[in-house]
Amino acid sequence: MRQQTIVGLKTVKPFSLAGIQKIKKDQAYKVSVLTNKPETTEDNAAEKAAGTNYTYNKDRSLGLSEKGGDIYFYNFKSKKESRLTNTVDRESGARFLYNNDVVFQRGDNLFQLNLTTNELKQLTNFVKGKRPGAPTGPGMPDRAATSIQDSWLRTEQTNLFDIIKKRNRQGGNRGQAAGGPRRFGLGGGADANTRTIKPIYLDDKFLSGLVVSPDGRFVSYRLASPITNNHNTIVPNYVTASGYTEDIPGRTKVGENQMVAESFLYDGEKDSVYVVKVAQILASKTCQIM
Repeated sequence: MRQQTIVGLKTVKPFSLAGIQKIKKDQAYKVSVLTNKPETTEDNAAEKAAGTNYTYNKDRSLGLSEKGGDIYFYNFKSKKESRLTNTVDRESGARFLYNNDVVFQRGDNLFQLNLTTNELKQLTNFVKGKRPGAPTGPGMPDRAATSIQDSWLRTEQTNLFDIIKKRNRQGGNRGQAAGGPRRFGLGGGADANTRTIKPIYLDDKFLSGLVVSPDGRFVSYRLASPITNNHNTIVPNYVTASGYTEDIPGRTKVGENQMVAESFLYDGEKDSVYVVKVAQILASKTCQIM
């Protein structure tokens, strides 16, 4: 005899899954405490029942939420919701700054949205891979090094064309190499409202823990270096779509090297990166310029 289950002050019997087994396994169900019977329902019924999880501003008059990888804005006074992003990329981690600007993460970078002017500003410029010109392996030559011929051609072009001299004075060529400092704004004249963001190359490290300060000036983050010389346990998988036995990578052996992570602080106003020295925190020296 099955035991009864007490929920609150009402005694109900546990429902049976025997009837569900005859239906599609990917179907969503709901169970009423009155009828104690499973019923089919929409796939997103649980999400609707849980309600929306908002991130509030300082006086809790405005809220932000994420739906389907996009950011939504809700005004609790007017009870109106508006969609802030509609992209194929996922935007996450949306929050308010002190001035009610919205910051969120898209890919590996942070963006700031002014709700009054609808201006979208990029706060960071994390770039995957190595810095252009860096050797691709130990002992390998720098293939991006400028040859004598290239140096002569660059000097010759600068002497022949005034526009190149002007671009050099304004901070470099218009067609900069990929990963170089990005120029924002239209036009390249002295009156153009342009800004650059220093690229921060990740090499082969993993980026995590992106947090922006309440005023939007500082961004803290962590870079973890992968461990390449560890040996993982291997579990054979006999039930596979290919029909062949495949390996399931498992955990590392006890005592293997652990992933090493470093903490950094980016100052958007000075466009500078600082490495956080944890060993110096107790000595009140929290940061050392990199």
